[in-house]
Amino acid sequence: MKNKFVVLGIIVLFAGLFSFFVLGPIASKPESYGKTIQSLEKKKMIVAEITAGTAVASVVIGAVPDDSTTPIANQIVELSSKLLLVSGVIVLEKALLPITGFISFRIMIPLSCIFLIIYFFQKRKIFKRYFLDFLALGLLINVIIPASVWTSITHFK
Repeated sequence: MKNKFVVLGIIVLFAGLFSFFVLGPIASKPESYGKTIQSLEKKKMIVAEITAGTAVASVVIGAVPDDSTTPIANQIVELSSKLLLVSGVIVLEKALLPITGFISFRIMIPLSCIFLIIYFFQKRKIFKRYFLDFLALGLLINVIIPASVWTSITHFK
């Protein structure tokens, strides 16, 4: 029985090392997310065009001599500021892609493997729980941005 856990421990150790030394450098490079970044760039350009359009519309509506259009112009300006926020979120997503890859494959998944190895030899359920939590979190943080981009692409075609 002990030999079984030693073999499983070695397999898990190699999985953790593979994650750290092979998958980690790949997932940490922005080039690994080429299509996702390209799609985010397109979305950013669309938002920038809409933002510019709302700014122009606000100026045109505000140029009407009567004050009756001022509330509409103010609402359009408010929409423009919200679109700038959306643009900032898109830029943040692009920046976070390689960071989440690093965190997932260089920190979270190797740590989860260490917790599983400890669980094999100590049989304390807390280490099994840590393994599952770190593994799930490591995979989720790396998948969430590409999954959201994929959803927006397929949903809005």
